[in-house]
Amino acid sequence: MGQLNQTAIQPTAAPLLIDWMALTGDRFAMLSDLTARNQVLLVMPVDEPISLLDLFRTGVRGVVTAGSEPPAIELAARAVAAGGCHISAELAGRLDTLFEPTGENQAPLLTIKEIEVVRYIALGLTHRQIARRLGVSEATVHTHAKRLRRKLGATNKADLTRRAIQLGYAEHIGKPATVS
Repeated sequence: MGQLNQTAIQPTAAPLLIDWMALTGDRFAMLSDLTARNQVLLVMPVDEPISLLDLFRTGVRGVVTAGSEPPAIELAARAVAAGGCHISAELAGRLDTLFEPTGENQAPLLTIKEIEVVRYIALGLTHRQIARRLGVSEATVHTHAKRLRRKLGATNKADLTRRAIQLGYAEHIGKPATVS
Protein backbone atom coordinates (compact mmCIF):
# COMPACT_ATOMS: atom_id res chain seq x y z
CA MET A 1 0.00 0.00 0.00
CA GLY A 2 1.19 3.54 -0.73
CA GLN A 3 2.06 6.28 1.65
CA LEU A 4 -0.20 9.14 2.62
CA ASN A 5 1.30 12.52 1.97
CA GLN A 6 0.88 14.55 5.17
CA THR A 7 -0.68 17.43 3.21
CA ALA A 8 -3.50 15.11 2.10
CA ILE A 9 -5.29 15.45 5.43
CA GLN A 10 -6.38 18.86 6.55
CA PRO A 11 -7.95 18.77 9.99
CA THR A 12 -11.57 19.76 10.30
CA ALA A 13 -13.96 19.19 13.19
CA ALA A 14 -15.18 16.13 11.27
CA PRO A 15 -14.89 14.96 8.56
CA LEU A 16 -11.36 14.55 7.29
CA LEU A 17 -10.70 16.57 4.15
CA ILE A 18 -8.61 14.36 1.84
CA ASP A 19 -6.93 15.49 -1.37
CA TRP A 20 -7.14 12.72 -4.01
CA MET A 21 -3.97 13.95 -5.72
CA ALA A 22 -1.96 13.79 -2.48
CA LEU A 23 -2.71 10.08 -2.01
CA THR A 24 -0.10 7.69 -3.40
CA GLY A 25 -0.20 3.97 -4.15
CA ASP A 26 -3.56 2.20 -4.00
CA ARG A 27 -5.77 5.23 -3.41
CA PHE A 28 -8.97 3.22 -3.05
CA ALA A 29 -7.45 0.95 -0.39
CA MET A 30 -6.16 4.00 1.47
CA LEU A 31 -9.61 5.60 1.35
CA SER A 32 -11.18 2.37 2.63
CA ASP A 33 -8.75 2.36 5.55
CA LEU A 34 -9.41 6.03 6.34
CA THR A 35 -13.19 5.69 6.12
CA ALA A 36 -13.16 2.76 8.53
CA ARG A 37 -12.24 5.25 11.27
CA ASN A 38 -13.38 8.63 9.96
CA GLN A 39 -15.95 10.45 7.90
CA VAL A 40 -14.16 11.50 4.73
CA LEU A 41 -14.78 14.40 2.36
CA LEU A 42 -12.67 13.94 -0.78
CA VAL A 43 -11.28 16.75 -2.93
CA MET A 44 -10.61 15.71 -6.52
CA PRO A 45 -9.91 17.35 -9.89
CA VAL A 46 -13.08 17.82 -11.93
CA ASP A 47 -11.51 16.10 -14.94
CA GLU A 48 -10.15 13.07 -13.05
CA PRO A 49 -11.81 9.95 -14.54
CA ILE A 50 -12.81 8.36 -11.24
CA SER A 51 -16.04 6.45 -10.69
CA LEU A 52 -18.10 8.23 -8.06
CA LEU A 53 -19.75 4.92 -7.27
CA ASP A 54 -16.35 3.35 -6.53
CA LEU A 55 -15.48 6.30 -4.28
CA PHE A 56 -18.69 5.95 -2.29
CA ARG A 57 -18.16 2.20 -2.03
CA THR A 58 -14.90 2.90 -0.18
CA GLY A 59 -16.96 4.75 2.43
CA VAL A 60 -16.22 8.30 1.24
CA ARG A 61 -19.22 10.42 2.28
CA GLY A 62 -18.66 13.51 0.15
CA VAL A 63 -16.80 14.65 -2.95
CA VAL A 64 -15.95 18.23 -3.93
CA THR A 65 -13.80 19.47 -6.78
CA ALA A 66 -10.36 21.01 -6.41
CA GLY A 67 -10.77 24.76 -6.52
CA SER A 68 -14.15 24.68 -4.78
CA GLU A 69 -14.88 27.87 -2.90
CA PRO A 70 -14.69 27.68 0.92
CA PRO A 71 -18.49 28.05 1.36
CA ALA A 72 -19.04 25.01 -0.92
CA ILE A 73 -16.52 22.97 1.08
CA GLU A 74 -18.12 24.08 4.37
CA LEU A 75 -21.56 23.03 3.08
CA ALA A 76 -20.23 19.62 2.05
CA ALA A 77 -18.41 19.16 5.37
CA ARG A 78 -21.58 20.01 7.33
CA ALA A 79 -23.58 17.49 5.28
CA VAL A 80 -21.00 14.76 5.87
CA ALA A 81 -20.58 15.61 9.57
CA ALA A 82 -24.37 15.33 9.97
CA GLY A 83 -24.25 11.80 8.55
CA GLY A 84 -25.30 12.73 5.02
CA CYS A 85 -23.55 12.62 1.69
CA HIS A 86 -22.49 15.31 -0.75
CA ILE A 87 -21.48 15.46 -4.42
CA SER A 88 -20.44 18.83 -5.80
CA ALA A 89 -22.55 20.23 -8.62
CA GLU A 90 -19.59 19.97 -11.01
CA LEU A 91 -19.49 16.20 -10.48
CA ALA A 92 -23.20 15.47 -10.17
CA GLY A 93 -23.56 15.38 -13.97
CA ARG A 94 -21.50 12.18 -13.99
CA LEU A 95 -24.35 10.38 -12.27
CA ASP A 96 -26.45 10.75 -15.43
CA THR A 97 -24.00 8.61 -17.38
CA LEU A 98 -24.12 5.68 -14.98
CA PHE A 99 -26.05 2.57 -15.95
CA GLU A 100 -27.02 -0.62 -14.19
CA PRO A 101 -24.63 -3.50 -15.00
CA THR A 102 -26.19 -6.77 -16.06
CA GLY A 103 -23.57 -9.39 -15.09
CA GLU A 104 -24.32 -11.85 -12.27
CA ASN A 105 -21.56 -10.60 -9.98
CA GLN A 106 -21.69 -6.94 -10.98
CA ALA A 107 -23.37 -4.72 -8.45
CA PRO A 108 -26.49 -2.86 -9.56
CA LEU A 109 -26.26 0.84 -8.85
CA LEU A 110 -27.83 1.84 -5.57
CA THR A 111 -28.56 5.29 -4.26
CA ILE A 112 -26.64 6.47 -1.21
CA LYS A 113 -29.81 6.11 0.88
CA GLU A 114 -30.37 2.56 -0.42
CA ILE A 115 -26.80 1.67 0.56
CA GLU A 116 -27.41 3.03 4.07
CA VAL A 117 -30.67 1.06 4.33
CA VAL A 118 -29.18 -2.22 3.06
CA ARG A 119 -26.26 -1.90 5.49
CA TYR A 120 -28.67 -1.46 8.40
CA ILE A 121 -30.78 -4.40 7.16
CA ALA A 122 -27.60 -6.50 6.97
CA LEU A 123 -26.89 -5.55 10.59
CA GLY A 124 -30.31 -6.96 11.54
CA LEU A 125 -32.12 -3.72 12.34
CA THR A 126 -35.90 -3.51 11.90
CA HIS A 127 -37.52 -1.00 9.55
CA ARG A 128 -38.56 1.04 12.59
CA GLN A 129 -34.99 1.15 13.94
CA ILE A 130 -33.63 2.09 10.52
CA ALA A 131 -36.25 4.82 10.11
CA ARG A 132 -35.30 6.27 13.48
CA ARG A 133 -31.59 6.30 12.63
CA LEU A 134 -32.15 7.88 9.21
CA GLY A 135 -34.83 10.32 10.33
CA VAL A 136 -37.41 9.02 7.84
CA SER A 137 -40.71 7.17 8.11
CA GLU A 138 -41.02 3.40 8.30
CA ALA A 139 -42.94 3.56 5.01
CA THR A 140 -39.91 5.17 3.36
CA VAL A 141 -37.63 2.43 4.68
CA HIS A 142 -40.14 -0.18 3.46
CA THR A 143 -40.07 1.41 -0.01
CA HIS A 144 -36.26 1.40 -0.04
CA ALA A 145 -36.22 -2.26 1.07
CA LYS A 146 -38.69 -3.20 -1.67
CA ARG A 147 -36.56 -1.46 -4.32
CA LEU A 148 -33.43 -3.09 -2.91
CA ARG A 149 -34.98 -6.56 -3.15
CA ARG A 150 -35.92 -5.86 -6.77
CA LYS A 151 -32.52 -4.39 -7.72
CA LEU A 152 -30.53 -7.14 -6.00
CA GLY A 153 -32.85 -9.97 -7.04
CA ALA A 154 -33.67 -10.92 -3.46
CA THR A 155 -36.91 -12.38 -2.13
CA ASN A 156 -36.44 -11.72 1.60
CA LYS A 157 -34.15 -9.94 4.09
CA ALA A 158 -31.78 -12.89 4.43
CA ASP A 159 -31.36 -13.11 0.66
CA LEU A 160 -31.01 -9.32 0.46
CA THR A 161 -28.27 -9.40 3.10
CA ARG A 162 -26.45 -12.23 1.31
CA ARG A 163 -26.54 -10.36 -2.04
CA ALA A 164 -25.49 -7.06 -0.42
CA ILE A 165 -22.47 -8.75 1.16
CA GLN A 166 -21.66 -10.61 -2.08
CA LEU A 167 -21.76 -7.36 -4.09
CA GLY A 168 -19.77 -5.33 -1.55
CA TYR A 169 -22.57 -3.08 -0.31
CA ALA A 170 -22.45 -4.56 3.19
CA GLU A 171 -19.94 -6.45 5.29
CA HIS A 172 -20.35 -9.78 7.00
CA ILE A 173 -20.42 -8.98 10.68
CA GLY A 174 -20.52 -12.26 12.66
CA LYS A 175 -22.47 -10.81 15.60
CA PRO A 176 -25.88 -9.16 16.11
CA ALA A 177 -26.22 -5.39 15.98
CA THR A 178 -26.56 -3.28 19.10
CA VAL A 179 -30.00 -1.71 19.05
CA SER A 180 -30.41 1.90 20.09
